[in-house]
Amino acid sequence: MALFLSCGLPAKTDVGTVGDVLDVYYREHARTLRAQASIRSREKVLRAGLGKKSVGLLNKDALDRYARFRAVKRGTLRSELAYLRAALSYCVDGGYLASAPPIKLPQRSPVNERILSREECERLLNGCDGDLYTFVLIGLDTGARGQAIIDLTWERIDFERWLIDFLPPGEEQTTKRRPTVPMSPRLAAHLKTLTGEKPIVDSASIPYRFKRVCKRLGLEGGTPHTLRHTLISHTLMADRDIYLVARFIGDSVKTIEQRYAKYTPDYLKGMTDVWGNES
Repeated sequence: MALFLSCGLPAKTDVGTVGDVLDVYYREHARTLRAQASIRSREKVLRAGLGKKSVGLLNKDALDRYARFRAVKRGTLRSELAYLRAALSYCVDGGYLASAPPIKLPQRSPVNERILSREECERLLNGCDGDLYTFVLIGLDTGARGQAIIDLTWERIDFERWLIDFLPPGEEQTTKRRPTVPMSPRLAAHLKTLTGEKPIVDSASIPYRFKRVCKRLGLEGGTPHTLRHTLISHTLMADRDIYLVARFIGDSVKTIEQRYAKYTPDYLKGMTDVWGNES
């Protein structure tokens, strides 16, 4: 039975189960979002674990059972439940549900501190080929997020001005900004050898292949996001201006300071001689 609106009128459609909520959310909104592979993956597991569950019975016990059913890392579970929460909120705002049960998300996973040394970067590049090499090179030289690299198309690569625009046409910037950035000489030279190949990167296989290469090369803890983390860390250690780093990689100065300030500790050196140089 459909849930009813507070005014006493029936909801727009028969939205009674989690599966119904996911149907509405995907049909009217989620299908227009980026990262469709990730969205489809979340939809699949949520439907398997909670799809037949009545929205009214979506309580703590049900979510705990889902967590046990999934048996995945905290970050993965958090992203799945966040998607569910967004779907429920959409249905409330759209008048399909009178209200939605609270979905408490697990705490964020600790930030992966892994950065690659210069030698490891070279080993990684030498260990890759094809579009995986392209993915890694773009990641190391621009710090772009993995999905932004996967979504990149040729019309947004300007070889005359050596620029890459990571924002697809018609899309608005989100908190995960996709800036326009200059290409390094080695990146421009590599991309020129590939001009016209479509797609630039094969999204379906990149995460698996990246993980497999890292394992083969002994680069433990390496993920596609490690490329971004590595570039930010090395530019700060090279004493680049933190404002320019933030603009280049599409993040806020506040975020860079909070997560990466430890890589630029030199500004604190003046605190060590507060008592003078007396022995």
